[in-house]
Amino acid sequence: MTTVIPPAPQTHTAHPHTSFSSRFALTFALFGVWIVWGAMYLITHKVLTEAPPLWMAAVRFTVAGASLFTILRLRKAPMPTARQWRNAALTGVIMMGLASGSTITAQTLNSSGIASVVASTATLWFALLGVAVGMRPSKLEWLAVLLGVAGVAVLFSDQTSGVNPWGLALGSFAALTWAAGSVLSQRLDLPSGWMRTATQMLSGGVFLLLLSTLRGETPLFTPSPSVALAWATAILGGIVGFGSYTWLLARGKESLAISYAYVNPLVALGLGGLIGGEHMSTQEIVGIGIILAAVVTTTVASSSASSASSASSASS
Repeated sequence: MTTVIPPAPQTHTAHPHTSFSSRFALTFALFGVWIVWGAMYLITHKVLTEAPPLWMAAVRFTVAGASLFTILRLRKAPMPTARQWRNAALTGVIMMGLASGSTITAQTLNSSGIASVVASTATLWFALLGVAVGMRPSKLEWLAVLLGVAGVAVLFSDQTSGVNPWGLALGSFAALTWAAGSVLSQRLDLPSGWMRTATQMLSGGVFLLLLSTLRGETPLFTPSPSVALAWATAILGGIVGFGSYTWLLARGKESLAISYAYVNPLVALGLGGLIGGEHMSTQEIVGIGIILAAVVTTTVASSSASSASSASSASS
């Protein structure tokens, strides 16, 4: 599994095979954060028809993290240091526990459309928190963030009636904590590669198990066959999606990583249309157009940043 996303090149010497591997890794990572995570909206909704939200998230992340950790250790991956475990636990609790747990709970209080709009504000929080710690988003990256949030808002603007304020508050808290955990994870000593994903998911999952128990949720041990399949898919999708996200962050591709927040609703809407055979309204078409403009802007911004970084490295 570790060979699917290869490590970043350690030299600046152009090599055809290395270049192809890097492009493949980036394509795989974008597929993970855009398509796989986007499909998780529908998968999570299916599991939540039977399982309580925190229990659902706890099992998903604990099983995913423990399974991935075991596989990596069997493949002789180095054991994280005590410092790395501490940092992984901190960021895992923030991102998997507080952020994802709040997002999933918010989905039980409001429609997935409203949840998507609120979740997309994570891009704004990420940019603002990044500025606070010394990061400098480009004008194109700011434009992409604003376009993305606006596009998601237009996409689901007809679902604003009957909004649960507690769900809105939980979703906003989730967006803020996810962005905070993402920024923090770039500044701490964490395990490398997939071990980083495993330790963060495992830590967040254990924290959610504690929260689920304290909240008095009734554990679900015997789901129906369809829900069990959806749950297994959510576990695998979580590994691929979060692993791709952390890979992008670790390589300084923040704008591409955080773009999941406005691309995922678009993917979920498309899958819902394919499955349910629903026709898109003019409003949805406009929203999709704005989101696609945000995606193009994000890609151009990331490409410009990579070219500037390469030129700087070459000159030094």
